Amino acid sequence: MLVKMLFVILLISCVLPPNTEAASLAPTTSNSVSNSPSFSASTSISYSTSLSYSPSTAASISGTTSASASYSFSTSVSYSAFNTISATNTSVAPAQALAFQNRCPFQADTICPFWLPDIFPRYKLECMNTNGSMLTINNIDVSNLEIPQYPLSSDSTKGFITSGSTYRCSVYGCDITGTNCVQPWTPIVVVLPEKKRTSCDPNYACKIFCTVPAPGVVQCTWVNTAKRRIKRVILQAFTCYNLDSYQPLDLLTILGAKRVNKSPRRPKNQPNSISLSLPTNALCYVNLILRYRFKQISRKYGVFC
Repeated sequence: MLVKMLFVILLISCVLPPNTEAASLAPTTSNSVSNSPSFSASTSISYSTSLSYSPSTAASISGTTSASASYSFSTSVSYSAFNTISATNTSVAPAQALAFQNRCPFQADTICPFWLPDIFPRYKLECMNTNGSMLTINNIDVSNLEIPQYPLSSDSTKGFITSGSTYRCSVYGCDITGTNCVQPWTPIVVVLPEKKRTSCDPNYACKIFCTVPAPGVVQCTWVNTAKRRIKRVILQAFTCYNLDSYQPLDLLTILGAKRVNKSPRRPKNQPNSISLSLPTNALCYVNLILRYRFKQISRKYGVFC
């Protein structure tokens, strides 16, 4: 009899399902938030494409912009740290070219960003130098009957604007909160002149300068002296960063052997310029080398192409 009872208990325990906790049966959900480092807090936003504003009737008169703007500096970022930086910088293609320019082109330590038309409640202004540092001005309010402009001086930017430097400035139109912005204006590149021309050795080349005469082309020029002849000139691109993603470009794949331009050895006619093709929409760093018999002049430049 005892054996039969044990057999029945064993049979029942095999038929019934095991007792499980309710939490282990419920589906689990996990939320992951990606926090990749951004070039600056202001460039990591995704711009809305649904903004729609009708043009205002602001009169075109001279005046200064009264703005409750806030400054933001990202001066700790340099080109050597670009490979650790990612950013979302999508923008809306403009339906037409809108005016954005520097209204004080010959001043050495001041940039005067000016844009038209005045069609947004607020604006954001960004300027990046060739060291990879960014100055951002948020929540720019343009009062009625005033022209959208925001002068930037060396004093007002705490030394960010300096003579002899190159900057790429962008203006964005934003909603009233200043958070949803679009970019219908094409960025401008501003090259500030030197306050004082640096002296040079009269035995060698003087007034060495590199500019971008056309998109995707850097050209370096200098003035030769009669005492020393150049043996060779070399212009080489060693780093480029895409201005939309701030990621390094593979120059070996894009340019190949054309990353370097060299003059003939011991040229009969002394060269006074050299150029090199570079990727467009990029911040590039080039190295210019002027070789003499017992001397070499090497200059590094950052340019926006």
